[in-house]
Amino acid sequence: MKKLLPILALAAIMAVVACSDKKSTNPTTESRSKTEWNAADSSWLSTISATSDSSWKYYGFAVRETVLIDDNQALTDTSWDIAFKRDEVKLNGGISGSKHVAAIDMAEIGSVDSTDFAGVTDTSGIGMHHWQEDSYAYAVGDWYIYNMTPPRSIIPTNYVYTLKDAEGKYVKFTVSGLYGGGGQYDMGSIIIRYVYAASGTDISGAGITDTIHVGPDTAYYDFSTGEVVTPTSPSTSLDWDFAVASYDIHLNSSMFGPGQAAAYLNTDDSNNPRTDFDNISEAETQPQAYSTDEVGSIFADWYNYNPDTHQLTSKNHVYLIKVGANIYKIQLLSYYKNINGQPVSGWYTYRWLRLDL
Repeated sequence: MKKLLPILALAAIMAVVACSDKKSTNPTTESRSKTEWNAADSSWLSTISATSDSSWKYYGFAVRETVLIDDNQALTDTSWDIAFKRDEVKLNGGISGSKHVAAIDMAEIGSVDSTDFAGVTDTSGIGMHHWQEDSYAYAVGDWYIYNMTPPRSIIPTNYVYTLKDAEGKYVKFTVSGLYGGGGQYDMGSIIIRYVYAASGTDISGAGITDTIHVGPDTAYYDFSTGEVVTPTSPSTSLDWDFAVASYDIHLNSSMFGPGQAAAYLNTDDSNNPRTDFDNISEAETQPQAYSTDEVGSIFADWYNYNPDTHQLTSKNHVYLIKVGANIYKIQLLSYYKNINGQPVSGWYTYRWLRLDL
């Protein structure tokens, strides 16, 4: 289940670490990063501004500096290794780039040194299957489960989502059936059930049931007309709200389109996903409750979020990042910087070092 994006606010500021006589990079503007050698723990200490809501800030370990490219160039550029945007972190591999950069969260593999930066000195016990490149994290990502018992099958969870369509209007939505699939790339047809609110937040009622044939292609659906549509350019079109391809549901926003589409998974008082479609009558209206499709990175859970103070604090996990023949260890330390006496979010401080293997 995807974590809800928090409202970013104040947190404690990292103390400044003393510099050594080793080479440091000194930015002339906030668009650059700052990297200095920290003799106290024999690592590089970097600070980078990732305050933009719309564009990523790219960093290369080899150059110890920000790489000044735009998001389109980053897909094929091999001079960057890791990138930051607000509370998101991605790598130059998988869906995010062409360099095949992969990473490991030492806590996820049960390392006793998962938060001990100095204690991580080698890669013994780490298999090839532990390394992860970036993939998609879908806002409607829990609509089915895969039954491993032969004959293997995909079974809808019947979870009820409240969606915003491409124009920001509310929709109650669930996938209630799937049939006729022909393997990994031919998902056959899905049966959806929904209530579309042309205005307001009333999503009560049993709704409309529709069958969408997907097959090996991508099917685009518009809630306002209740039809499958064929947009000429999906990435620039507002004519569709969600799309289905190879068992994945894409929303018209963020990574796939220009719209406002987002999803909220309805839960009960115990935080369990709801399946009682008929009993959900009002749309959730808090913007922060909704998620869009995002980059799924090993760094997705790098922080703890305090819902009372809206503060982010690092879990202090140590990560390994494989860049070609080199392996780096990195630990995210802080997300805030004191500017003119005020803590400002979106400023990462992290320490890192290439392992000598």
